[in-house]
Amino acid sequence: MNIVDDKTLGLLESLLDVSARREALNAGNIANVDTPGYQTRDLDFTAAMEAAASGSRAGRVSLETTAPGHLQARGDTGLLRFELEPPDLPRRNDLNNVSIDREMLELARTAGRYGAAIEILRKRFALLVYAVMDGRSG
Repeated sequence: MNIVDDKTLGLLESLLDVSARREALNAGNIANVDTPGYQTRDLDFTAAMEAAASGSRAGRVSLETTAPGHLQARGDTGLLRFELEPPDLPRRNDLNNVSIDREMLELARTAGRYGAAIEILRKRFALLVYAVMDGRSG
C-alpha cells in the first residue's frame, strides 16, 4: 500500500472541497435572508461524496468562454452539478424561503465534518513524518 497516494487522502480532499462549497452556499443563503424572492441553495452532500468515492468524473460541468470579455472559471466547477434548491421549504409572504435556524444547523454540521477531516489529515501526515524520521522523535 502506498501511504502517500491512497484513496483516503483523495476522499478527504473531496470532503474538504464539498464542505467549503456548502459553507459558501450557506453564507449566500444567510446574506439573502431578507431578499424578496430569494430561494435557498444547497448541495447534495451525499451524492457529491458518492461521486468522489467512485472516482466518477462523468457529467462534470465545465464552463466555456464564448466571447473575448468572458472570465475563465476558477477552481473546480464539478460541484455545480450537485447544487439544488431544497424541496418543501416554507416560503414567507415575500416568497423567500431561507430559514436562519436551518442554515445555522447546516453550518454546524459542515464545520464538524470539516474539522474531522482536518484532524484525520493531521494525524495521517504525522504518521508520514514519523515514518520518514524512521521512528525517531523530531
